[in-house]
Amino acid sequence: RIEEKEVLLAMYGFADDDDEATAKFSDMEDETIFNCTLPISGYEAPERYDQPPPLMLEVYVDNNIAPLYPNEPPVIAVVGGGLPEVQLRELTKRIQAEALERAKEEPGEPQFFNLIAFVGEAAESIVQEEAAELKAEQMKLFQAEKAAAKLLRDEQTREERLKNPKPSGVASMSQAERRAYAMEVAAKAGAGNVSKPGEDNEKKAAAPKYNAKTGVRDR
Repeated sequence: RIEEKEVLLAMYGFADDDDEATAKFSDMEDETIFNCTLPISGYEAPERYDQPPPLMLEVYVDNNIAPLYPNEPPVIAVVGGGLPEVQLRELTKRIQAEALERAKEEPGEPQFFNLIAFVGEAAESIVQEEAAELKAEQMKLFQAEKAAAKLLRDEQTREERLKNPKPSGVASMSQAERRAYAMEVAAKAGAGNVSKPGEDNEKKAAAPKYNAKTGVRDR
């Protein structure tokens, strides 16, 4: 624990109250007190968060809190980064589970450098998941608006037809349609006047003549 704190102090020990991303240590002298706030440099907030405060890892290790660290996981929390409260809680749960797993698999080994990297990766993953959800919601909203617009157009078209009903019959036909209709009627009329085979011959056959002398009609 002492060596790990010395390295962290060498890396983050400069204090700048005007810089939100500066690491802060509650006690820089007492080696047993390891309460600090460390910046997560591997995280970059998306533009939709509109310049949020930096993402920070809060660490609590002293004689009363996680006194057996690094043989037990530290008490940790994640704050800032523009992440909504729900995502911050999810991120904190993930890093707590990671710290517990490391304490079991590698008891006595320093954790903070690995945890800082883990927080950066986990935060990026959560941001990507959130972006995918937002995109899906936007697509869902777009489809709903598109469907609503179609319903409105259909309703307007129906109302317009009710106000101005389309005339029916020949008057409503176009010029080409009227011409085709007239040709069809003429064709049907012509077909009705065509004589059946043999009718004309029968009509034209001369009637038999009557012979007065013999009293017989000629065939």
